[in-house]
Amino acid sequence: MQLNSQRIIDLLILLREHGLWQSDRTIFKKKSDIQPFISSNILAILNHCQIDDQRLKFAIAETEMAIQKFQNGHLTYHWPLVGNEARIANSPILKRLKFLSISPDADCSCLQQIVLNEEQNIKKLIDELIYYRLDNKKYILPRFQKELPCTEGSFLTWFPPKDVEENYKIETIDIVVDSNILWFLGKMGQLNIPGTHETIQFIRKILNTELIITKPFILSPYYPFSAGILYYLSRAIHWGNIVELKDCKNRIIELATKVRLENDLDRLFLASVGNYWGEKSLVVPNWPLEKVNSYADPTIYVGSLIMPLALQYPIFLKFMKSRILNIEFSSWAFQYALMLWLSQTASP
Repeated sequence: MQLNSQRIIDLLILLREHGLWQSDRTIFKKKSDIQPFISSNILAILNHCQIDDQRLKFAIAETEMAIQKFQNGHLTYHWPLVGNEARIANSPILKRLKFLSISPDADCSCLQQIVLNEEQNIKKLIDELIYYRLDNKKYILPRFQKELPCTEGSFLTWFPPKDVEENYKIETIDIVVDSNILWFLGKMGQLNIPGTHETIQFIRKILNTELIITKPFILSPYYPFSAGILYYLSRAIHWGNIVELKDCKNRIIELATKVRLENDLDRLFLASVGNYWGEKSLVVPNWPLEKVNSYADPTIYVGSLIMPLALQYPIFLKFMKSRILNIEFSSWAFQYALMLWLSQTASP
């Protein structure tokens, strides 16, 4: 199928609000929730596209300014901080609940710096990444991740307060977060910092298993989708020039052929994987562009409402994957950014 680049650009320009691209949050019901981390992701993709349309150039510049404005006041961190904690943004009720407080996260912080490229904040972020690694002393994995192979020394998902009085703190790792960290480090020429080799070895070990297909939630509590994991990993390898993982092509393609497709976003992810690796057998999806307002957005990011409880009390783990206990984020603009990149780079 030939993707209509101009039609995609027109839609990307329409799907904007307050200087950012539109996104939705679903907790029981869907509502608009304009998230800078989604716009950072979109902008990072568009930076790999050929942009000639002046309207889209203006939208990109406006987004950069909006993300910069959002970041001002909390340094490298994605989430605004209050006393080293953050509350769920843009939700008047949920942000008042202390048990839902979260630490700043490596994922969104890295995505922001991939697009903003600020020298001072890059240095600060790299220092944080070096510090926040799994050591099984200060930080240990939750029970549902303890059996993952080759995890010690790899990067953590969150940056919790450093002055914790306990002997240890339960923290997670996430293979998609790791992928975005490696992409950031590769772009900044910092793949030699402590934690990089360990994280790469963790990913290599995981690729030698079937866990991406059989247990994506264990590997990525926040992006628990097999097709998405393979996409984010492929993106990091190529756009971050992770040379140590480029020989994993055949295994990634093999895993991609085993993915059970759930929606058009999965097909779009796999088409992108094929495009990165030059594998034409992964087909570009037939995308319903003309019905943008008629379809529910496939989820691109999940945050469990009971994750803080489940880390401390394993009895809650069995409920953590329940849709009614998850915050789901989605964005048509994210999907159109992927489509624009595919329309310009995919071989006929």
